[in-house]
Amino acid sequence: MAKKSGKKASWATNPHTGEIVEGLYTNKWKDGRVKAYYYLDNKKQVTCGSDFNKALQKFEIYKREHNIIIQAPKIHEFEIDIPEDGSLYSPEDYVKTLRQIEQGQVSIDSLNITDEFWSLAEKVIKANLPYSAKRLNIPELAYLHDVKPLEKSLPMSEVWDLYKSHYTGSSDKDLNRNIKPAWKEFKSIVGRSSIREITFEDITTYNLKIHKRAKKATIKNKYRYVKNNFDPVKRVIRRLRDKSKGVIKQDCITLLEHMNQLTYVKKEEENKAKFNKSKKVLVSSELKNLLDCSNEDILVKCSILLGLNCCIRWGDFAEITKDMIDFDNKEYLSFRNKNGNLQACKLWDITIKAIKEYMDKYPNDTEYIFLTKHNNIWSDKDLRNHFNKVRTKAEMEWLTQDKLRKMTATKASQLGYHSNTLAYKAIMGRKIPGADESYIYQMPEDTKDLVRDLHEYYFTLKK
Repeated sequence: MAKKSGKKASWATNPHTGEIVEGLYTNKWKDGRVKAYYYLDNKKQVTCGSDFNKALQKFEIYKREHNIIIQAPKIHEFEIDIPEDGSLYSPEDYVKTLRQIEQGQVSIDSLNITDEFWSLAEKVIKANLPYSAKRLNIPELAYLHDVKPLEKSLPMSEVWDLYKSHYTGSSDKDLNRNIKPAWKEFKSIVGRSSIREITFEDITTYNLKIHKRAKKATIKNKYRYVKNNFDPVKRVIRRLRDKSKGVIKQDCITLLEHMNQLTYVKKEEENKAKFNKSKKVLVSSELKNLLDCSNEDILVKCSILLGLNCCIRWGDFAEITKDMIDFDNKEYLSFRNKNGNLQACKLWDITIKAIKEYMDKYPNDTEYIFLTKHNNIWSDKDLRNHFNKVRTKAEMEWLTQDKLRKMTATKASQLGYHSNTLAYKAIMGRKIPGADESYIYQMPEDTKDLVRDLHEYYFTLKK
């Protein structure tokens, strides 16, 4: 009987269980990564993206809407009929030998095929792996993506030395303090001998143990704690992926796919209160509390007031010179470091008072107002450390300096000063669109009404 052949069906495989999804197809890149999932609608491909779960959901919706039952296509006709129940041979023997092939201990081409069992097995494997897995009810077949002998995977005992040889950090401090302990713990928990043997279940076990430890430690931000344990391990695998070739590279890609499927902690639930607060605008009672807590650190008080008054970032705040502020007319005029745009604003009395208080307390002979005790410009990191102490004291951990700028921009829009108004563009340091940019100079006087309304909201209204 002549063997007939036809087009092979590239069915999609569930990356979690190895189950074949009939009717859902996949395209892949040369390195084995999924390019896109798709199904056929009247012989036309309908792309569902590269995420398996979303693709499966779209495919199931399509089947329900069209009342479609997917039938397995007849891909090959064999000389020997394959029993539907797989009763021709022992599945245990089949799986055992497949495991040997998968781990590279035995190659199909080197097998001494002497009986009907392996004659059939060879044809099934080489014909179409997903089809065979579904037909014979042996999911392990779906993992054999290639009939060629597999190269030996990278042993876990050699991973660290290989990563260290490719490490490009400036010092070994981060390597030994953060990355090495995290990798050692990961290796101990998963308990596998090679990269290829690590499964999604192993990654889940590791995730749960780290999460459980975070709960016991009563850490405030459990999401960040678990993420900080995961990230060093992913750095190791990513480096090996980038520096390796062939099977080792593919094993690293597969492992990273397993790790990326996890959400370390339900961040939305963990930081729900923080998220809600971070999207709000300060009310007068909260601002009063914040300013009271900053009385002992006049530098932070100035940064808060300038952030709310005229939307100044730390990069611009640290380099404010004495000629940028007109104390008599209570005005600020400068060019932003970020984009070179002109930024102009009227200043509140309380802002002028705080700046003068700082200058009296820390006088200097330079052009700059805010300098360290060694007459150096403040770095963002040092400013952030000062700010964080004040916000902790005020119990406002969610607040950042950048949010002060966003709050004023949001409130300005709520007060009717939308993004296309001259006052808004002046206080934010934005360009005037079109040819008018060359003719109109943004001046502090343009923001007079806006600054007055902002002051009334922040300091006058009782909330």
